[in-house]
Amino acid sequence: MISIDPVFLGLATLGMANFVMLNKISKEHRKKRHLVAKLTRITLFPVKSMRGVDVKEAECTYTGLRAGGFRDRCFMVTDSKYDFVSARKISKMSTIVAHVKDGQIHLSAEGSEPISVPLLVKLDQRIIPVLVWMEELEAVDCGDEVAGWLSKVLQRDGLRLVYHAEHMRKRRCDVAFQDGLPFMLLSEESLVDLNARLKKPVSMNNFRPNLVVEGCDAFDEDVWDKIYIGDVEFFNIKPCQRYRPLPKDAPQYWVDNPLFGINLTAVKPGVVHVGDPVFVTRK
Repeated sequence: MISIDPVFLGLATLGMANFVMLNKISKEHRKKRHLVAKLTRITLFPVKSMRGVDVKEAECTYTGLRAGGFRDRCFMVTDSKYDFVSARKISKMSTIVAHVKDGQIHLSAEGSEPISVPLLVKLDQRIIPVLVWMEELEAVDCGDEVAGWLSKVLQRDGLRLVYHAEHMRKRRCDVAFQDGLPFMLLSEESLVDLNARLKKPVSMNNFRPNLVVEGCDAFDEDVWDKIYIGDVEFFNIKPCQRYRPLPKDAPQYWVDNPLFGINLTAVKPGVVHVGDPVFVTRK
């Protein structure tokens, strides 16, 4: 019969008890809300791949941001077959300014006359199928005039502008023209860390986040689980994979696996304001 030293047994029992307690404390600590940052910027992109519009406050819905009478990425440029075209293919798209005013979206580009397109969908407009990442959803074509303007400005034949109204069929994750999820968040500190590794700094606009925060450690957002801003509760779905070409002097691990920022969904919709504190739980 094996004899067990009672002191050893007691220490083992105590160690197991401490492990269980520390593990419980660790889990409770991760579930506790921590004040980590503040919201410094809110950006909506009326047209996918074109310049964004900064706002002071916005409604966060299940399908993305809404402010000033328009929604994030409710317009999109396509080819003649209605497959999406982005700045990954035509980099000049990111220089076109898009803003919404008086029920119209106004597009302007250097060296060209601006053009305006109504936001409202007419009852007689034909709903058409369009593609984003090989997923089909519904939209309406905004007409030949703006199509001609885009083709001329971007020097590419056959371009069309399409609009997705809220009642139309969406894609998976209940999104329209976003790449995959309704929101993207990035911290100022993560950008500072990246720029410290580059010979030529890049701006926040290169990464097109909807929500920018400041006050946390670099890349701390990667381990956030739930994010609370204003009266909105977000859930961190995954890191955001970067498809845009990175600078040639980017670190090798960025070239091999470029993840930057996090993609979110709204668990509890509401309104956020610039300056709102950011509370999180951790994974």
